[in-house]
Amino acid sequence: MNLPNASVDIDSLAKDLRAGSRAALARAIALIESRRGDHQAAAREYAEGKYVAYVPWETLKPHLTPEGTKIFGGARPKGDEDGPQ
Repeated sequence: MNLPNASVDIDSLAKDLRAGSRAALARAIALIESRRGDHQAAAREYAEGKYVAYVPWETLKPHLTPEGTKIFGGARPKGDEDGPQ
């Protein structure tokens, strides 16, 4: 568990996210929403680049606010395909 003033281990967090850890998803969301400079830098380091992430709707839905639920309607856009972008 990360302590409030501990440095962020992005590689470990990314590994846990890929493994489907719900706790890692919560930590990643908190990291992205953080206003701390070191958290913003760590999130930016991980998020920069060309990434496409698919999170199963049933996994994501419980973590969304009502506003987030409106933004992420739960269906993939028409024409969106798995595979290289």
